[in-house]
Amino acid sequence: MLMLTEKAKQELLKYNDGEPVVLLTVQPGGCSGLTYDAEIIFYPPYEYRTVYSEDNITVVSDESSIPHLGGLEIDYSDEILASGFKFRNINNYNACNCGASFSTIQENLH
Repeated sequence: MLMLTEKAKQELLKYNDGEPVVLLTVQPGGCSGLTYDAEIIFYPPYEYRTVYSEDNITVVSDESSIPHLGGLEIDYSDEILASGFKFRNINNYNACNCGASFSTIQENLH
């Protein structure tokens, strides 16, 4: 379902004393319809479900976002002009030119 590259894992382990919890959701927005939203939290609220747990890293999400996470790879780039976490999903049907928003194959079948 969800994969993290080694670079993403190394960067995430810098947070919350080496035991980060990432809240990953999909929100409406952008020119393609959806955007990923991620934040480091201390404790996952009870309504979120664990979608990844490995190497002291936990990623949680809400029920409406989970269908959009299949095929998602989270990477980290330390390039000077483009540093930060990168979200690539093999199931994306469409993405805007800046890469900030997407739509999935699943949405376009309905």
